[in-house]
Amino acid sequence: MKKLYPFNQALKLSTIERDPGKKTRLSFFKFLTALAAFVLSPNQNCKAQIIAYTFSQSSSVYTPVANETVLAAATDNTATLNLNSVVSAVNIPFAFSFNGTSYTSLNVSSNGFITFGSVAPSPFYTSPISGTTSYQGAISAWGRDISSFYNIGGKTGKISYGVTGNAPNREFIIQWTNFRPNASTVSTIVYSFSFQIRLKETSNIIQMAYDQGSYLAGSTTVNGTAEIGIRGASNAEFNNRLNPTTAVFSASGAGTAGNSAQAFNTVGTVPGMPPADLVYTWTPPSCYTPTGISVNNLTSVSAILSWNASASLPGGYDIYYSTSSAAPTSSTAPTVSNVPGTSYQINNLNPLTTYYAWVRSNCGSGNVSVWSLDPMIFTTKCSNPPAAPTVNGATIYPNHQAILTANPSSSANYSWYDAPNGAT
Repeated sequence: MKKLYPFNQALKLSTIERDPGKKTRLSFFKFLTALAAFVLSPNQNCKAQIIAYTFSQSSSVYTPVANETVLAAATDNTATLNLNSVVSAVNIPFAFSFNGTSYTSLNVSSNGFITFGSVAPSPFYTSPISGTTSYQGAISAWGRDISSFYNIGGKTGKISYGVTGNAPNREFIIQWTNFRPNASTVSTIVYSFSFQIRLKETSNIIQMAYDQGSYLAGSTTVNGTAEIGIRGASNAEFNNRLNPTTAVFSASGAGTAGNSAQAFNTVGTVPGMPPADLVYTWTPPSCYTPTGISVNNLTSVSAILSWNASASLPGGYDIYYSTSSAAPTSSTAPTVSNVPGTSYQINNLNPLTTYYAWVRSNCGSGNVSVWSLDPMIFTTKCSNPPAAPTVNGATIYPNHQAILTANPSSSANYSWYDAPNGAT
């Protein structure tokens, strides 16, 4: 049986009942607690950039691209020849910045979207925003399984691109002409519409423009949903549109999940199809959130927070940290303001405590980025344990007493045990 004897000074040990004839060695046992600090989410992604794009909707006359270059055209109404599953690589004539990264090329999918980065989507890919393919970003004007047609009502579908304007204010336009809102090889039911993705030089604004559609053959309803919006390097980074079947297409709201989509119907007015000359615009932020946030050099009272320089090269960075996981908002005052570099040592922390930290760019004159979307979570180390006190031991026999003394090295509490190492 183990007995515990707390002490702050010299103690008198009570008689210990043991079997007669056996002796017991009493020793001092020092208990140490050590907890390694942990860090979660060592790297931050670019989520904050995508959600920081602002959306607007307007109306402007749909203008087909002039002097176009045709990427692909339908040559028959079979599934293999009607532009049902095609992906083409295209060079951009100027550097276009998307999600904080500059690109000079992109991939165009016949399924109504474009992507950035070296990883191209499969020709059969139909979920550009909610899917898991690891391209660096996507812009989707009508993301779903769609196709074109060949020589219906004198019209044939194609995918093309072109450039308008003069540097540094050019626009690169990718255009889907005479496409069905779904994938089909039927020639007796053909609803046709056209749309564009327009990338603006210098401002890096994204626009999606829609032409009014019409039936070239038949009148049977075609309905469903399409993914429309922008996505970052993962499907957790989305800024998309949503309207249910009970709301008209032009009355969409912000998406609430990566798979949020816009409902459409080629016959009914609700939800209907994109009205003539509808334009969706996504404008990038002028102050980008820093990425690559990490924590190192943890102690019991301090931690060094580091991050990658923002693409907008701000004059400083703001930091907010707390023991609460509640994320800061645009009105939350920073804990530390306008840090000039890309690291900062946080001091006066509490030992063995979990903290949550966020960083944003401070571009001056009230122009700040959104806070990093995911917090950097870290736990400080425990305080250094006290040194062991000087202590004497004693050997006693059953029904006898011994006086044990110790000179503590600090005000910490210690414990006595009636067996070595606290054993029974």
